[in-house]
Amino acid sequence: MKNKTPKSAGLIDFIRLNKALTTRLLGTDFWYFEKLASTNTLVKKMPAELVLPGLVCVAGMQHAGRGQRQNRWLTAENNALTFSVVFKPAADASLPMLLQLSAYAVVSAIKKHCAVNATLKWPNDVLVGGKKVCGILAESTFIGSELERFVIGIGINTNDAPVSQVGDYAVSLGSILDRCIDHTDLLAAVLNELEEQYIARKTQLKQQLLEINRLHRGYGQLNYIKTEGVLLDGKYKFLGLDLTGYPVFLDEEDNVKRFTKQDIRFEPVS
Repeated sequence: MKNKTPKSAGLIDFIRLNKALTTRLLGTDFWYFEKLASTNTLVKKMPAELVLPGLVCVAGMQHAGRGQRQNRWLTAENNALTFSVVFKPAADASLPMLLQLSAYAVVSAIKKHCAVNATLKWPNDVLVGGKKVCGILAESTFIGSELERFVIGIGINTNDAPVSQVGDYAVSLGSILDRCIDHTDLLAAVLNELEEQYIARKTQLKQQLLEINRLHRGYGQLNYIKTEGVLLDGKYKFLGLDLTGYPVFLDEEDNVKRFTKQDIRFEPVS
């Protein structure tokens, strides 16, 4: 971007946010911190009576954010919109599918708010032009075997790439559009879309899954697969995610291969 991002763009104007929100479930409570280690970490460790479904925790700057496999995700002030949302889904809900719906909501919000088309990369990245613009981390807490809370952490590169993701891997919405991204407007757009998709899943999950699969990198193509860091022999056609949110492939002998854990990575054959 040509000019330094003004501090006001990275702040949340809660009066304006409240007017822009159309949600009934999300945003029942807001926490905002100028600086925080990790929104997910804070929300997970707080007592249950303080963390009700619909809570949104926002950080102006994260200095110990986490991604998949505990990768660090650091943000500079004003340059990333980082927040966590608390859900209490029904006991039979597929948590991996809720992660995919959250990623789909981010893609939809970016398209509507910024007129930018994005794609998905399994299991939790949103890409623009093949570069990461958003990461999502889903975590759960349980009391015994009962789900207590389901936390979706979202980090969107807005006005610069995170300091931990410099180079060719990451991109920001601001650099794509060559303008400053207002965090208040973008947060409202994502929360509105996230609630819409969360509610719609009860009656429209199959249609949502079709849209999600179309957005996934490598869909309908031959892919190389790594599981637990080991490259599998052969090439596998990615058939898409099933209704539980896990990927399904066809091997070279036309056998269906399903994977039911997130420690799998696949790349389209170039």
